[in-house]
Amino acid sequence: MSTKLKELELNDNLEVKSNNHHDSKKRRSSTRSLSVFSKTFIAVILIHATIMASLGIFVQQPEVLILAGIEAFVAALTLFGLRWPPILGSLLGFAMLLVFMTATAFPIHHLTHPKDAFGYGVIPAISFVMYMVMTGLFWCAAMLIITGVTTVIHNYFLSKWQSFPWFKAALTGAICIWCGAVIVGALVQPDRPLTALSPTTVALEVGSFSQSSITLNKGDKLTIVDSGAYHHNLSMGRWINGQPVLQNQAGAPTLRNKDVNAAGATVALGPFTTAGTFYLLCSLHHNMMLKITVQ
Repeated sequence: MSTKLKELELNDNLEVKSNNHHDSKKRRSSTRSLSVFSKTFIAVILIHATIMASLGIFVQQPEVLILAGIEAFVAALTLFGLRWPPILGSLLGFAMLLVFMTATAFPIHHLTHPKDAFGYGVIPAISFVMYMVMTGLFWCAAMLIITGVTTVIHNYFLSKWQSFPWFKAALTGAICIWCGAVIVGALVQPDRPLTALSPTTVALEVGSFSQSSITLNKGDKLTIVDSGAYHHNLSMGRWINGQPVLQNQAGAPTLRNKDVNAAGATVALGPFTTAGTFYLLCSLHHNMMLKITVQ
């Protein structure tokens, strides 16, 4: 009797172990392994999130840090095997490209001025670092659109195929484009300011006036000339506590939100008929201001 009980207990234990092994095997089979598309998407979105977080800390913008956190969350969901999160990455990439190209001029400004985006007198290496950051952001945003869409298509429709011989060549080509953009930026030399300006002319440089102040005689006109295809928005006023404050200054000519965005474009301001001190600013570039003294 004792022997039979032991045999029954042994059989029960074996059955339990067999069921546990079966359940464990079933759980393992239900967990999807990440495809090469998913792995690439995760790598791209984490690189983008890292750049965004670093930029957000540097410019002290909480919104940028929040976006970086959202991207990290999307990467985590994809890493856990969910099939749909990569499409969120594509939408984020598209939104960021749209903002970079339409809502603000600074990203394009840095891309078109690899060595002089912060104006003359600033070490070109500083501008080049920001150029590399911007190329990285643009490249990753574009890759998020592509990899997010292809990952979702693969997850839902092509998951039974694992071999894509063209993918490695396509990814290598995309990386070469990024590296090529960095090399081109490294070879570009800073633009030079206009020379031989008249005493009543001030040049618009990349992110500053060619001089911080100018003295005019009553009756003089001030001529502003764009020394390159640098985008500026000019108004009478001053930068106060880091903010552009547009002002109607008594005795000064009126100028408000005048866009200048072409090499050699000029703006004639005046004549100045009242002695005094006046200020002209560009609202697009931080602390870009010209002091005008009329005597």
